[in-house]
Amino acid sequence: MRYTKGKPYSAGLWGMGMLTLAVLCRVGTVSAAEQQPENPVCHLPSDAIICDAMGNAHLYENGEAVTGWYRYSPDFAMGDLNQDTVVNAQDASVLLSCAANAGVTGKPMTECIAAECPALSDAGSAIRFADANEDGWIGADDAAAILRYAAEAGADAQTAPLGTHTYFADRNGTLQKGFFTDPESGKTFYADDTYALQSGRVRVDDAMYLLDADGAVYPEGWV
Repeated sequence: MRYTKGKPYSAGLWGMGMLTLAVLCRVGTVSAAEQQPENPVCHLPSDAIICDAMGNAHLYENGEAVTGWYRYSPDFAMGDLNQDTVVNAQDASVLLSCAANAGVTGKPMTECIAAECPALSDAGSAIRFADANEDGWIGADDAAAILRYAAEAGADAQTAPLGTHTYFADRNGTLQKGFFTDPESGKTFYADDTYALQSGRVRVDDAMYLLDADGAVYPEGWV
């Protein structure tokens, strides 16, 4: 994985509201019939974010927990199932076909993906490339995430790759989620349960909040 230190980047281009982060602690074959864990954060495969014994998430670089603002971007083409270097409807089609197959046969989707895409012959690779919404499970919703991304990328060539997120870690290296204040700017930001900053309209505790492209809450707070 690559890390870029700096201030928040524009979430409007990345569709951050549609993306989540895979976090260390769980690997395995995923089938359409499996139930999602109660809290997927800290139970998903990743080589980037690690949860400590207290359940706090940390991002490490060169053995040190990072602090402040960080941009996180995968070093592989997430969503590119057929390995043609382009993430588009063809990749989504593979997922939709495999989701239908899994529903009929009950076989793991990773098995179907391996048959359709030989380069992803092992379960780990299949999950890594196919889990486009990064919830740790492979299904039709990942196809939807790929289609949304393809539409954004088609409209704007500067759209960041799937899996790109911005995070904020406090001075102890603990990634923040929920509402938090940047001590430098004094602005309040919102990150979801995967610690990724969000943008646009989000519902929190039955209230709607409006966030700017960087994830900061607009002064009026809620709308």
